[in-house]
Amino acid sequence: MSRLVGTWLLIGALAATIPVQAKPIREALWAAVESGQALPADLTDPEGRTRWDLRDLTLAEEWTRRVESDSAAPGRLRRTDRGSAGDSAEPEIRSFDDRDGGRTAERWLLPDRDPGLRDTAWAGPHPVTEWAGERGERLWIETRRVGLGWLHLPAGPHEVVLQRALVYRESSEGGELVPDLLFHRWVDPREGVVAEIWGPASADGSTRLEIGGAAVVVRTLVGQTDLRIYADQIDRPLYDRLAYGFDRGATTISSLTPDGFTTVGELVAATAWDFRPTSQANAVAETASTAVEVNEDETCSWDKCGFNIPGVKLGREDRNFDDLENLVTTTSVNEREDRAGDVTIWMRAGVNKEGLSGGLGEGESRLCYAEGRTEVPLWRFSHEEPGVGWYLQNGDSWSHAPFACENNIFNHVCPNSCGLFCPIYAKSCTGYSGTQTTTVINEGALTLPSGHTFHALVARKVIEFCAYLSSTCLLSVDKVRTVVYLWEVPGLGTAARLMSAQDVADPLSFTTVEETDIKFGLFPPLSVTASVVDDDSVELNWDPGLDTHRIDAYKVYWDLDSGATTDYANSLTQSAAAGTSTVINGLDPGTEHFFTVTSLSDFTDPASGVVTTYESVMYPTTVPADPVPLPIEVSATTTCTPAAEVAGLRVDKTVGGVEICWDVSDDPCSRSYEVLGADTPELPENFALLDEIPVPTVCTTLDPTQTFFQVRVKGVGATGP
Repeated sequence: MSRLVGTWLLIGALAATIPVQAKPIREALWAAVESGQALPADLTDPEGRTRWDLRDLTLAEEWTRRVESDSAAPGRLRRTDRGSAGDSAEPEIRSFDDRDGGRTAERWLLPDRDPGLRDTAWAGPHPVTEWAGERGERLWIETRRVGLGWLHLPAGPHEVVLQRALVYRESSEGGELVPDLLFHRWVDPREGVVAEIWGPASADGSTRLEIGGAAVVVRTLVGQTDLRIYADQIDRPLYDRLAYGFDRGATTISSLTPDGFTTVGELVAATAWDFRPTSQANAVAETASTAVEVNEDETCSWDKCGFNIPGVKLGREDRNFDDLENLVTTTSVNEREDRAGDVTIWMRAGVNKEGLSGGLGEGESRLCYAEGRTEVPLWRFSHEEPGVGWYLQNGDSWSHAPFACENNIFNHVCPNSCGLFCPIYAKSCTGYSGTQTTTVINEGALTLPSGHTFHALVARKVIEFCAYLSSTCLLSVDKVRTVVYLWEVPGLGTAARLMSAQDVADPLSFTTVEETDIKFGLFPPLSVTASVVDDDSVELNWDPGLDTHRIDAYKVYWDLDSGATTDYANSLTQSAAAGTSTVINGLDPGTEHFFTVTSLSDFTDPASGVVTTYESVMYPTTVPADPVPLPIEVSATTTCTPAAEVAGLRVDKTVGGVEICWDVSDDPCSRSYEVLGADTPELPENFALLDEIPVPTVCTTLDPTQTFFQVRVKGVGATGP
């Protein structure tokens, strides 16, 4: 194998015998970033962003990186980089262990397991010994979170934490800690490190002097954790969430994504879904989904079977919500039950197409799964994470006992009386189970018409029964096998819904859908960037996404600590007409501030006429394994510019060169002193940096070739006169 260009922490050639390999903790296929190309700022200067687009990178050689326990040395973790298939060269092996008996090596090699991954304060130094064969070298590693958002790689998108890592080594002269390498690592909380860039660090560790190399993950082979959706991420409070969607009506599966899937089975078996071909232009209607109280204003069924259970929630889906003459409303009444072995959300009642006349499936149908009828579980969370909550994941499935010839459907137009053919009885029959069964069948990255990407679980609901007009259930008058596919996103709920015709042959082979509800909002901006203006101002810019026609305003939040720590102390609301940027003034000089942006929409409830201002979530992604919302935020540190010149500059000859000294600065922005030299002093650009001295030291000894010298005070992000 040719040596990887810029392979980090390379100590020397190895001659190691590889022991029998156990199952790795983590294994992934990596690719080096081609060194000759122009690299995007999203890679080389990644801080101050919430979205990084690296899809156009040209990749070079590939290798497999494997992390496992080191059987030759208990307590160590071993990382093996092995070249592509057919390469006979020896692999590169490094082992790491903790110098203090803690978990620092694990935090370095498997940062997704680090409970401090999302911390915005520097963590460390982490003492680690790195072994190459029998030779060990001591390292100290400091890390901190400097970003959180979505990373788009050539192989696909990842939700990530951007981590800044400064690696110190002991110098050969006396064991002094010396900044060695500065990393930026994109850590997927479910897959570990998926991209990184590194290079030698400056003397103060604040910058990367040059790029030593970069690499990205092509595919995770072993160790990816499952996506979890917790009960509280679906069961949201009333008036908390507003979701706008596009209904394309009857359309082909192949028209929904650019992938050309023919059947719904091919579509749902994919590893990612791009619904951007759906837009306002090809939608037959828009929908708005909310959760409100059950009352007479919201539905004329408010006092009927299932609707009148105390404590239930009413989910409204209003099709053509701003066109009352063509309004079509579907409601569902749900009740949460926290049980000993799970959390179940029951579907108690509902109205399909309220107010429309017609037969089963064409007009209004009122559903009732209460008052002695078979109970239908809508969602079931059967896994518990102690201290966190109950969740569901890929592979989960639930159903109920078959309907026993019961009247749980009423075919009429509310509030008219039923008449002779109002009650419909449901029961199993040959080929129809008489149940509503839900199975979580897949997970992956979902991209919506707005351009937003989310992690989602795909759930399939199959509702099948025969319909009868009498309680004897002797003669079936209709059959139902309706299949609904739902893409569920933590904190957002249903982000896409596809519904089949009333009676399809099976759940996988149909090529058209009768109805869609693919969400385009209300979401926060796709990305936010922050740039420092001066000592007390920061400029924010945000990309609202591809579809903004339901966004009325934006709300900007900021504070001195992360929104994941405490609520933001400051906010302002800006009309969407004012644009997608703003300058925040009056900030503290030389101080890190944290910012995030949300979207606002004024929604008029078509039933009650009440106007509610809804706000998007503060974070649009999942951050798996952490059900507490983390804001997609950016941080920026304002400058602190020294105002005073350095006084008392003096130069004296000394052994081996000259000693340059100056008076201590009392400027409040003083952080260090920069010593500059020049051969000719006429122009400022003639002076080059010779040394940087931390406050309060006021002398340095040099052996310069220059004959003219200056000293200036360095503040935060700026220097004085």
